[in-house]
Amino acid sequence: MSSDSGQPDRHHQFTIYESELRVLAGVSASWGDVEAGGDLSGLLSHGGHAVVLLALPPGPNARHEALHFAQDLAHFRRIANIIDRRFGLQIVGGHHSHHSLGIDQPSGGDVAQVRSITSKNNIRRWVEVITTHHPVAPEGPGRGRCTRGRRKARQGDSCKDGVNIRINSFSYPHAPSGRYCRCPIRVIKGISPIRQALASEAVFSPEELGAAFCDFPLERISFDDVDSRTRDCAAEVCLPGEIQEQLEELPSDVAELVRVRLEDHLIVIVLPLDGDTRALVAYHRRRPHRIRFVFLSGATGGPPEDVTHEILDEGTTARLVCVRQCILSLYHGHDSGASMVETDSQLHCPRSTLPKIASRRGRPRSKQLVPEEE
Repeated sequence: MSSDSGQPDRHHQFTIYESELRVLAGVSASWGDVEAGGDLSGLLSHGGHAVVLLALPPGPNARHEALHFAQDLAHFRRIANIIDRRFGLQIVGGHHSHHSLGIDQPSGGDVAQVRSITSKNNIRRWVEVITTHHPVAPEGPGRGRCTRGRRKARQGDSCKDGVNIRINSFSYPHAPSGRYCRCPIRVIKGISPIRQALASEAVFSPEELGAAFCDFPLERISFDDVDSRTRDCAAEVCLPGEIQEQLEELPSDVAELVRVRLEDHLIVIVLPLDGDTRALVAYHRRRPHRIRFVFLSGATGGPPEDVTHEILDEGTTARLVCVRQCILSLYHGHDSGASMVETDSQLHCPRSTLPKIASRRGRPRSKQLVPEEE
């Protein structure tokens, strides 16, 4: 029914204004560890690509749960009718957060909803944005991710200082079929002229426009850019030779899927592990590039888990390939002693640099979480 190779398909891009990109990230960060979303309005180009001119937040009566978001339909219809009459814009897609679930693509419930909406309204093309949260360098327990829980957010009441937002963009070229592909986006600098017109004429309230979300820092947003492979990929980041060398030691199939992000004074390596599980290994930018923290995302279906002290000696300079093997051993619950021997013999890692491993027998395997359908 669906297809996501992990690499953006440049044949199915869409365009969005910088102001609307900020709104997507701001909405996601403000609601924390519950799903939130809204609608994308715009036009289609001659090539059938969406141009998003307005991204709106959830309505006042939208339903927010940890694994499900449902828009306020009465609010949505009123807004959509006004935008259509004044500017001739149409709904071209939607956005919602998967916050810290470790799921960076549409779930089965998301696909079913897109099929239902587009089939009933005779819509052929659709775009969808799934936002995900990634930790900023934690300084202590509870830091580095949004922990607002189920409390209802107020506009502007975001945890933008403790979370980075990843914009995962998807195109449904034949939406009623449910088939989608990951796609890059082109960002136009500045504020959308539609947003400017609506604000100046006071057509909607600032809350309805999501005005408070427009100040989300751009440096905390990452996305697949149509003008380069990805805004946070290793090819675009100037890495120190020591870390680049360690990336080259990884198995080729793993190295192709590695992502690299620069966050303040850190270099964060996003390592694919097994299924939906990823490890975030953060190095200091300054030499000797010691590992600052390690997070495990997707292993339990919950928020990213800080496993730094479980697998690493403080201040370690272990090779990345050894760290990956030890994380896999931790994830699968292998016996501590056996893992050390296996890692030492297969990867030729000096024992003095090997991380310590805590036995984790019975750790739940990662599971694809599917929101309930309405």
